[in-house]
Amino acid sequence: MKKVAIILAVVIFVLLVILLFVPVPKRPIISQLPTGEDAKIFSPQAKDTISSPIIVKGQAKGSWFFEGSFPVKIVDQDGTVLGASPATAIGAWMTTGTVPFEAVVGFAQPDSANGTIILAKDNPSGLPENENFVIVPISFAATSSDSQVVKVFFGSKYAEQGSECDVMYPAYRMIPKTQAPARAALEELLSGPTAEEDNLGYLTSINPGVKIQSLTIANGTAKVDFNQALQQSVAGSCRVTAIRNEIENTLKQFSAVQNVVISINGKTEGVLQP
Repeated sequence: MKKVAIILAVVIFVLLVILLFVPVPKRPIISQLPTGEDAKIFSPQAKDTISSPIIVKGQAKGSWFFEGSFPVKIVDQDGTVLGASPATAIGAWMTTGTVPFEAVVGFAQPDSANGTIILAKDNPSGLPENENFVIVPISFAATSSDSQVVKVFFGSKYAEQGSECDVMYPAYRMIPKTQAPARAALEELLSGPTAEEDNLGYLTSINPGVKIQSLTIANGTAKVDFNQALQQSVAGSCRVTAIRNEIENTLKQFSAVQNVVISINGKTEGVLQP
């Protein structure tokens, strides 16, 4: 009996040594929304039906970003990657707090009805202990969307201090397919941030009530004429710069536009001057 007790004590001692001193391999942390703390998707929601392209919006800790982005993937139920794109930070990403993000992901039409959206912490080290994921189950629509995605550029309340007037952030908008995407994008810009975009920190310096009176694109130059509301009660170099940047960046997303000329009631002189 005494011999059995000694053997049992030795076995327990060996197990304690293994638990205390032998490292256990770390596994990636997978957070199922909506309870994940490191990253969250606001849209689409779990079990939503999606079609290509899809706009993904949410927030993640600053540590998830590398050079302001991290990867987003769409996979089918067999784990095949149908499409991938970087999620872009809306504001300064070098922070210990959370940062809003957006991504637009085009993907191949799947054979299966169900799949997942996967957010993956950017991990340039390649070390397993630095990996982290969030997955959201979704369903696929039977056909691709008859829409297109355009970008509208806004400021951000999370912008790095000192860059508020100069650095704009793209918000992605799904619009019906059109032969005039530049004008459609500009109309989307003038509508201002949506409630969802407002929650993500987007903001505009453009007055409400601004209308496009004409837009022409020729020889690399976009000429856009607005009504007087564009500069009504607008003052200060920062706001003027921000307004110009919102308009110019939105138009310059199109390869046909390298320069932008802004006018009000046909006149360019004195327009948007501080």
